[in-house]
Amino acid sequence: MKFIISSGELQKALQTVSGVISSSQSRPILENYLFELDGNNVTITASDGETTLVTSLEVKSDDSGKFAVPAKIFQDFIKTYGEQPLTFVVKDNAEGTGSQLEILDEKDNFAVALDNADDYPELPEFDASQSVTMPAGVLSEALTNTLLQQVMTLFAR
Repeated sequence: MKFIISSGELQKALQTVSGVISSSQSRPILENYLFELDGNNVTITASDGETTLVTSLEVKSDDSGKFAVPAKIFQDFIKTYGEQPLTFVVKDNAEGTGSQLEILDEKDNFAVALDNADDYPELPEFDASQSVTMPAGVLSEALTNTLLQQVMTLFAR
């Protein structure tokens, strides 16, 4: 599997979903980002088991597939790049015991071992036909009252 992605756009996408990843997960697979490639679209998922965040980006590719990459190592590495295209290639490691992600830029390449993407939990289906519509003022007032009630509870202790 191979695709080309903008490092700047990838950094923004990772920042969008990274808030739910914790290094003290009860399920180690949740310390990973799940990448799902489908042609010119890649979906990036992060989860803590209760909350799941998903974002997607356009990429240059004709391939499809998925991989799970360790979030901390990956995000720290991506931060080192300025705005430039990066080529991602997923292939079997030299020992044949798993797979790795190669990240190529104009000068260097970097490889990171991948976890089994099939171990990542499935997202429940979301029925977009079910929705709730309300005026923004009503929602704002409800949130304000909830926050105010929480503050009053804290001070009452």
